[in-house]
Amino acid sequence: MRSTLLNYPPPWNWQDSQWIKIRGRVVAARSSKFTTFFDLENIGYRLQVVLEKEKQALMPILGSLVCVQGLCRRSRLGEPSVWASGIEVIAPWSAPEPYRSYERSGIWDEITVAARPNAYHKLYAEAVAIQAARGVLEGQGFLPVSTNALISKYNGGISAPMQASFMGHQIGFLRTTLEERMKAALVTGAERVYQAGPVFRGGNEFVLWEGYAAWMSQGEGEKLIRRLLGAVAAAVGRSPTASAVAADLWEEIDFCETVRDRFGNNAVRRLDREQIQDLVVDLGVVKRRPYSAETAADKLGKYLVRMRPGPVLLRGYPLCSSPLYRPMLSNEDFLERTKGFLNGNAVYDGGLEENDVEAVRTRIARQRSPHMLARRATEPDIVAVLKLGLPPAYGFGVNMNRVFDLLYEES
Repeated sequence: MRSTLLNYPPPWNWQDSQWIKIRGRVVAARSSKFTTFFDLENIGYRLQVVLEKEKQALMPILGSLVCVQGLCRRSRLGEPSVWASGIEVIAPWSAPEPYRSYERSGIWDEITVAARPNAYHKLYAEAVAIQAARGVLEGQGFLPVSTNALISKYNGGISAPMQASFMGHQIGFLRTTLEERMKAALVTGAERVYQAGPVFRGGNEFVLWEGYAAWMSQGEGEKLIRRLLGAVAAAVGRSPTASAVAADLWEEIDFCETVRDRFGNNAVRRLDREQIQDLVVDLGVVKRRPYSAETAADKLGKYLVRMRPGPVLLRGYPLCSSPLYRPMLSNEDFLERTKGFLNGNAVYDGGLEENDVEAVRTRIARQRSPHMLARRATEPDIVAVLKLGLPPAYGFGVNMNRVFDLLYEES
């Protein structure tokens, strides 16, 4: 039983009975009564290493980076192999060691393979996913931009600020969002921009893909993101969810209608701040009443899709869920906002941006608590940008780390 990744001939001039020294990572191991074998991998090439009975104590941990010296010989099956005389561990595998063991009769009594995917293969797949996403956006005329991660004023919404210090002195904050600087790019006349960069929330860092397109409708924006995620799924997807995303098979549901259908609450008309905060407590989604209607709406949205497998679009978030999206023309109690979920995990948020400066200022003051507003500057940067004249625009944010994990491994 041999790996399909084993390459022949070796990448050097192979000679039987030649002494060599070679480095690589231990990626698989097999053992019989008198002999132990393991595969050494480097730059995609695998070489079999043989440890005879008196050398089996040298067997390294799976995943370790090692240097093997020994004699070049061929196995009974004609495979180029190294009969090891010495093994030096350069870098031991320090992570928890998951193994899968398979019992079978035949040449080997047991075959043990590392359950963790090869790190290089995953790194390469992630690069392919990024190229696919960039190809969709830049093919639609989006201009890649870059903005500072260290900012002078805290720009978060409902998340706690992360301060940056140097030699004991506070020098600013780590950005929580890319929003106001990306919208400032639209004000300069760039009609379509995007950025892939780190943001810092709740003590954690993750990569956010955020973009804005002037004069793009809600429907066009949704099609763009579905196409982007479909391209990523087609490029690297291995899970059943990835197949559905690549085929553009999204379940589409409405926020308010789902609340009514699930809970039989025919009295729900607006889903205002008080209703949502009470509802998430009554459902047991949270233990105590959240001070933020935005937090309550996000948790309720996730609750509504948690039992729905595969890709789901949740449309029509209530007005109190964010002061930065535009209300629907047909019903001003709900927003032109859609969230995408994969297996119950939120992966993107998008909608039409509110560009009326007075409406944004009023809704921020009304929807966010004094406790939250005390953390922000008196005049948020987003309001300052809107004063310069933001055109009507569709905006989106995609958590590409989560998208990749769910499409590649469904973890």
